[in-house]
Amino acid sequence: WSGNIYDSDIVRSAIWTNAKNAGKLNPKHIRKTTDKYDIFPIPKIKRLLTRPNQYMSMSVFINKMVTACLKKNNAFALIKFGADGFPEGIYPVTYNRVEAIEAKGFYFIRFYLADGKTMTVAYEDLIHLRMHFDEKDIFGEGNQKTLATIMDVINTTDKGVINAIKKSAIIRWLLKFNNVINPADKQKQIDDFVKNYLSIENSGGAAATDPRYEATQVKPESYVPNAAQMDRAKERIYSYFGVSEDIIQSKFDEDTWNAYYENTIEPLALQLSEEFTEKLFSQKEREHGNEIIFEANRLQYASNSTKIAVGKFLTDIGGATIDQILDIFNMSPLGGEAGSRRVQTLNMVNADKADQYQLGEKSEEKEEEEDGKEQKPDANPQG
Repeated sequence: WSGNIYDSDIVRSAIWTNAKNAGKLNPKHIRKTTDKYDIFPIPKIKRLLTRPNQYMSMSVFINKMVTACLKKNNAFALIKFGADGFPEGIYPVTYNRVEAIEAKGFYFIRFYLADGKTMTVAYEDLIHLRMHFDEKDIFGEGNQKTLATIMDVINTTDKGVINAIKKSAIIRWLLKFNNVINPADKQKQIDDFVKNYLSIENSGGAAATDPRYEATQVKPESYVPNAAQMDRAKERIYSYFGVSEDIIQSKFDEDTWNAYYENTIEPLALQLSEEFTEKLFSQKEREHGNEIIFEANRLQYASNSTKIAVGKFLTDIGGATIDQILDIFNMSPLGGEAGSRRVQTLNMVNADKADQYQLGEKSEEKEEEEDGKEQKPDANPQG
């Protein structure tokens, strides 16, 4: 083990599974007021949430941020603001070491970069994701100390397997010569033994005894680690990163996936939403209902039966358009008026009108209307 947890295939598979699933989160800018709900009211924010910088899409950006967060329990991204005060780019920061500096009641973060340079940035200009946030004021605790023991176990186990394989192929036969012979003749006898008796070209597999030496087969007894112990070590790594082997190998069912999402991905989505809202908007903008949310509509797993049930429920209450229903089934939208049309079954009724439908009661408006008709004089009396 080199000391870098990401060099381990077990750790990398766990981290990358979480990162690629978090990358499916869909960021959305919303503005909630008392009488309406606007989606992407500011075009510049929409472009930023689609492509945070010229080098990466939002899914790749989230991949990188989550990977860094799971490796170091801290991930940073620098927000660059334009002359108009709007954010125009968000750039993940790759660093070797980081420290916090407090000055006049404000925090600044100093990054020590790979090229030997340093960069000091105001904390309010950084998107900061963190995990295992405990003893330090700003940063999450590192993984190195916590995982050192289990990583040593895995490394020792892997080396034991390698050594067992090597040792099992070293000596298979021991030749005991009855007379003392010179080394050159001894080696020739060994070569002849291998050629005559151990070669696959040996015709018919027959062998003859030779009085010059006695051949004894050596049974390989190399130690191979117990498979259960190896699986246990791997399970401990997966548990630490909140993922299971079924999720990594895509063998999950609906319940397994939903548990994984709520335990591992949803906390990341919540932290991303809170950080983006706090750092991209001013206090006044936040007070006016502006926020960034990271939806899971690209991520949620559901069986077809569940999707059908959800679709039926939404059509019952008239809560979704045709295109939104199609999106649940990963189908192409119709678009236009056809796709934006809301449909609703006739099995649902307004709760305020339920008694009237069921008991045949007349509303006050209906009764007044009928009373008016009875009292109205005939417009054309006869006789």
